[in-house]
Amino acid sequence: FPIFLRMRAGGSGINGVSPREVPMPDGPLLRALHALTGADATPDAELLRRFAAVRDDTAFELLVRRHADLVWKVCRGVLRDDPHAAEDAFQAAFLALARSAHSVGGESVPGWLYRVARNAALRARRTASRTPGPLPDAIAASHPAPDDAAASGELAALLTEEVGRLAAKFREPVLLCYFEGHTHAEAAERLGWAVGTVASRIARARDRLRHQLARRGVALSAAGLTVALSPPAPAVPPGLVRSCVLVAAGKSPATAPVLTLTEGVLSMMRTAKLKATAAAVALLAGLAGGGTLLAVAGGTEPPPAAKAPDAPKAGKPAHSPLRGTWTTTVVENHTIGGKPQPPKERTVKVVITDDRITYLDEDGFVDERMNSTYTLDPSAKPAAIDIASPKVGTALGIYRLDGDRLRLCFGPEPDKRPTAIPAAADGHPPGVTVTDLKRVDPDPATVRQRYPNAPGCFWMVEPRNPPRSLSTTGLVLMFDREADGAAVVTIAAAAANDRPCPEYRPVLFDADDKRYLPASGGGGMAGSRRDGALVSLYRWRMDPKVLPADKVALLGIEQLTAETHRTAARGAFERARKQGVAVLPYPEVGKPFEFAVTTADGKMASSRDWRGRVVLIDWWATWCNPCMAMQPELKKHYRKWHADGLEVLGVNLDRDPESGKKAAERLDLGWPQVYVPDDVTRDLWLTAVGTESIPLVLLIDRKGVLRAVDPPDLKQELQKLLKEEK
Repeated sequence: FPIFLRMRAGGSGINGVSPREVPMPDGPLLRALHALTGADATPDAELLRRFAAVRDDTAFELLVRRHADLVWKVCRGVLRDDPHAAEDAFQAAFLALARSAHSVGGESVPGWLYRVARNAALRARRTASRTPGPLPDAIAASHPAPDDAAASGELAALLTEEVGRLAAKFREPVLLCYFEGHTHAEAAERLGWAVGTVASRIARARDRLRHQLARRGVALSAAGLTVALSPPAPAVPPGLVRSCVLVAAGKSPATAPVLTLTEGVLSMMRTAKLKATAAAVALLAGLAGGGTLLAVAGGTEPPPAAKAPDAPKAGKPAHSPLRGTWTTTVVENHTIGGKPQPPKERTVKVVITDDRITYLDEDGFVDERMNSTYTLDPSAKPAAIDIASPKVGTALGIYRLDGDRLRLCFGPEPDKRPTAIPAAADGHPPGVTVTDLKRVDPDPATVRQRYPNAPGCFWMVEPRNPPRSLSTTGLVLMFDREADGAAVVTIAAAAANDRPCPEYRPVLFDADDKRYLPASGGGGMAGSRRDGALVSLYRWRMDPKVLPADKVALLGIEQLTAETHRTAARGAFERARKQGVAVLPYPEVGKPFEFAVTTADGKMASSRDWRGRVVLIDWWATWCNPCMAMQPELKKHYRKWHADGLEVLGVNLDRDPESGKKAAERLDLGWPQVYVPDDVTRDLWLTAVGTESIPLVLLIDRKGVLRAVDPPDLKQELQKLLKEEK
């Protein structure tokens, strides 16, 4: 697709283009690109993984905004007369999500938030009413209500409780359609179901809810229940979402009530998990003691007391009868634009060792969603199999092994084992999962984890046939080979919902998983004045003498998060120290900013010598129009407040230092300048400080602490810092 690059007036990049973007309004071009690449369809699990792995605040903010209506509706349903307590419960639910990001597991984020938000709201209500003892029920039983009670607060609280009791397959579409306001088509796309499946399960969920409410004395018609599920809820208070993100990221302290609620719900969850674990251990111990469970754990012998009576004889390999490499055919249903598409079949490879079942994804890597340990009980009728996965939890199933044919069967409830295996895969009852596998090799194939890239890596593809569009990340990718054998990677990305475009870079790997970073070949922004849409497009080239294109085994794509920049900055700073090059450190607001650099006149400018004074560091260049436009303002501030304690240090990035020196003389800039040489040390300077674009202004207070990066109101921020005591 042709994209014409154009410079923005708001900033300039290091090479004359700008990878640092400003908030962008939505527009037809952006919406079209989103529709093409699915930028708004990043799964909740992926966003949560990014936050858990590298504390990606943007990913967490998207989660909060995506599910804010659901959580607010639950909190207000329970705390209908106390909006302040509802706000505390709202923040506690998302703070609990941030603290539990690593352990949410296979449960969906909406379902998890629904459960936690309700518990937090009930705790807040109990605290407000100062009633000791167990948490009160949402409403007393045997409370008759006519259809017009659908809008009442008591019915809303009761309905919130009953929705939580639905099975996950019924609760999920109800939460998406009624609590978050999605259409059936949108819910189907998010859940990966057919639209008809969503509609039928919502209908069955409504029937179950009416039955459950009737048992508690609340009689509702079908229309009345629909109204009750969709009451006009008050909007989420302005600023509450952003406050949640700041608290979760540790950038703003949580209030005492929010912390108390968060600790309460997390403690309750830990207690429930411990009880479940204890029960499972007791069950396993009982089964092992009775000799009914055969544990298969890589050939490790169990203790004598736990040995089954028919344990293998000495010298006989204790291999699992399921050991080997298997294949199965899966049928995938998907929708595009809300319209169901023809089903697609693909072959999936399954590797079974003595203790683990591993599904491989389309690229041949371990599919972490389907990476499970297992135990067998072949003496059961039918033979039993238990699987356990950190992603999807545990499930009790049955199996039948006939030579190199294996049929696995699991029921709709993971804690209930099916009683019989259906005769045909296409004739099993609703909710029952049947998988037929064929053994293609008696030995398990070698499996590979996705290579643990630098912080921020979230995608890997094979360069021989890379996808043009990575729909879950909102990217368009191109991999090409030049005539001299060089690998060239081009990445295009769009911003979403008035946010800057994420910053990406490619990483190349050879057959030995050695990591290579190609050199940036430039790029910039594309857009339209008519709709304001912006798309970033950048290009990288790998030196063919270092790694030719035909030797590239894998192509990784990294999103450069703040943690990525910090990691790279620490490495660059350490390399500069070993080479005897003085550079500025990575700017982290709220932390000391220690530096000592040599200026153009051969003198030393150091944070220690300027302690007790306010320091402004200005990164600039003559080719940067915004930088040059800022110089008169800086000169005015310097002359006005230098006697009051203001110091300015310029860092010039002109490739020809003489250009910067002549400009400083012509503008009569009276502060010291550092001219960064255009050699190998320039990369150390830029990487160490994490500079992506200029102008860049750093403000350091009288105590040597970095207080602001690119402050929106420079004059006001300087006045505030100059008034502070040393």
